[in-house]
Amino acid sequence: MQRFLDLTNDLAFKKIFSYKSTLIAFLNTILDLKGEFAIASIEYISSEEVPVSLEEKKRAIMDVRCITKNGIYFIVEMQNSASHAFLKRAQFYVASTYVNQLDKGKAKNHTELTSVVLIAIMGETVFEDDPAYISHHKTVNVKTGVNHLADMSYVFVELPKFKKKKEECTDLQDQWIYTFQNATDEEEIPFKNNDVLQEVYEHLERSQWSAEEYQDYLSVKLRIDEEAIKRKDEFEAGEAKGKKEMILTMLSNGATIDTVVELTGITENEIKSYMNTD
Repeated sequence: MQRFLDLTNDLAFKKIFSYKSTLIAFLNTILDLKGEFAIASIEYISSEEVPVSLEEKKRAIMDVRCITKNGIYFIVEMQNSASHAFLKRAQFYVASTYVNQLDKGKAKNHTELTSVVLIAIMGETVFEDDPAYISHHKTVNVKTGVNHLADMSYVFVELPKFKKKKEECTDLQDQWIYTFQNATDEEEIPFKNNDVLQEVYEHLERSQWSAEEYQDYLSVKLRIDEEAIKRKDEFEAGEAKGKKEMILTMLSNGATIDTVVELTGITENEIKSYMNTD
């Protein structure tokens, strides 16, 4: 039996970051906020103030939204699988939270609107062309790179890109990401020099969860696994369709089966199987 549960599980994520001190420590670390710029306090936003999409109503996606003492809104989300529309949804979240300040009386007019930052911890790679596992995105002048439109920004933590071993995680930022990625593999609490991370592992201990909580955790895990299998099946089906179309196009353009084999590496039997299907 695993000693520690998976922090990327929606239920575990929600439970761990229900502790304000933990969430503050995480935000300061991921955003590299120090000294006078560090977050000192936060206020959780009630569910009534959160814009909810139809997809969320069906799937109950877990995330944490909060506002700091100086008025900055943070959306912290764990996203195990990124749909093709995820980046659109991320921008919808930020824009809705930004404008929603007027509807909820947080701002009297548009000049009082405060900044919104989305931090998305991703179980899948989103930006294939960028090797960095933490990326910051803002609206900038394309010629100068200056960020004048600073009220809406995004931070993506792409867990699959993180390749460091435990002993290589010498700074707190890497230790946090390692915990997201590898907590279930640990038999003892690592990084004991950090009190916050030690508490995170203590809260993730299977023995600290009631039977009912653990069953809910397993239900969420099953849903995540089912989604991953579905996405894999859809990808393989699309890949097979594309391969078939390529083969039939080559043959219709006069290529022989031997030529197709030579150029693609696909076996003769597989080529013939595609030729014999509608």
